[in-house]
Amino acid sequence: MTHTHGQRTERHDAVDGTTVLVGNPNVGKSVLFKNLTRRYVTVSNYPGTTVEIVRARAAFNGRSVEVIDTPGINDLAPRSEDARVTLSLLEEHHRATIVQVADAKNLRRALMLTLQLAELERPMVLVLNMMDELAERGGEVDTGRLSQLLGIPVVQTVAPRDRGTAELIDALPAARAPRIDPTVVARAGESPEPDRTLSRPRAKETDGAAAGAGDRAVGRSLPTVGPFEGSLQ
Repeated sequence: MTHTHGQRTERHDAVDGTTVLVGNPNVGKSVLFKNLTRRYVTVSNYPGTTVEIVRARAAFNGRSVEVIDTPGINDLAPRSEDARVTLSLLEEHHRATIVQVADAKNLRRALMLTLQLAELERPMVLVLNMMDELAERGGEVDTGRLSQLLGIPVVQTVAPRDRGTAELIDALPAARAPRIDPTVVARAGESPEPDRTLSRPRAKETDGAAAGAGDRAVGRSLPTVGPFEGSLQ
């Protein structure tokens, strides 16, 4: 592993492309990064901060790509140093593809970040990681329906077992700016019952064992957050 500190790295998105991993804390982003790159990485402090950024070159179906792993963030509001650094990186790599990595068990939380990322109008792919843990809780996600609602590719992964990595690489050329179904936001606060069209318990679920698995209420009351409030309605 190669370490460099305190130096700004040149932008590589102009020719070969850049993929930026973004997501909430503890969603398995770093493991997915290793699965994608499988090479020596560069770890550097973002200029003027103590926030570490990890980069590596990768070959996706014969195409050279720089992959950047950003710090875990709860939202894009620039209240924390991690969020400010993530926003700065996305500005610097304005032609990059955003890969949002989500915890499949916490889908509603992840989609709140998706709504904010959609405001950037960048090509995106949503990765639902930890699908094995969701299945163990009796839940499943209708990724086709979710992809339709968001207007972007949605891929399932189990990063520790390297499952879904190839599918993610194959999905990258289809990345596009989200075109979110307005009903996802328009229903905010209107439905007292969970919408099970996206995430639902399996047929043998008992005793509420999967209560909250995949956040079955994801289709209802998806609030907008921070500076993006109301902009998707």
